[in-house]
Amino acid sequence: MTNNPPSARSDLRISVVIPCYRARKTLPTLIASLAQQTMPQAAFEVIAVDDGSDDGTQEYLASCPGVQLLRLSHGGPGAARQAGLEAARGEFVLYLDADLVASPGLLQAHVDYHQAHPQVGGTSGSVLPAEEYPLLSWAMTDHLCSWFNAHPGVRYAAPPEYLPSLNFCVKRQTVLGRGITWGDGLKTTGEDVLYCRDLRRAGLQLAFLPAAVVRHRDRDTLATYLRH
Repeated sequence: MTNNPPSARSDLRISVVIPCYRARKTLPTLIASLAQQTMPQAAFEVIAVDDGSDDGTQEYLASCPGVQLLRLSHGGPGAARQAGLEAARGEFVLYLDADLVASPGLLQAHVDYHQAHPQVGGTSGSVLPAEEYPLLSWAMTDHLCSWFNAHPGVRYAAPPEYLPSLNFCVKRQTVLGRGITWGDGLKTTGEDVLYCRDLRRAGLQLAFLPAAVVRHRDRDTLATYLRH
């Protein structure tokens, strides 16, 4: 099922796909940050794919002007990303997790790099904490464990083999034309490892973009850290 169906737009450049599951608390900040992009709003679309939430996520997204809502049963993040890709109309597709804040130049940074580097199949950007965490805290532990390879200061001497999918952009026709899909049926984490593997097997490179910055809300208790 869809909400806010799209109309034809000749100036559309990039589709932002947001897989969502029980994300009612975090989505408003992400949606607000997408409204503050340096890229003209006519140049991008936002597609939110709700994966069977029961916390008001669907109702919130249905009330957001300009957001196309897709509803799935609980198939996992890979299935949600794939559904968003198939609904997208932009030349590029940027996947953003629902617990992020996007920097103003995020979309433009991904598009500019892809245009300049046609051999690149996927770009992934920097991940910073949503706020300053105490050094000895579970939030800092979670952040360092999850995003150690996506700090703005990281420099790769060679194209990386894997980059995280929370801030990840692909060329739509390239992945569709080569049959590269998300998930392999996984309903938990790990689908991005397989996706990066498949991009590389197809002869495409990955690239890390320090300037494509998002801020992430990390898990701040032992229980939520261990559950993840």
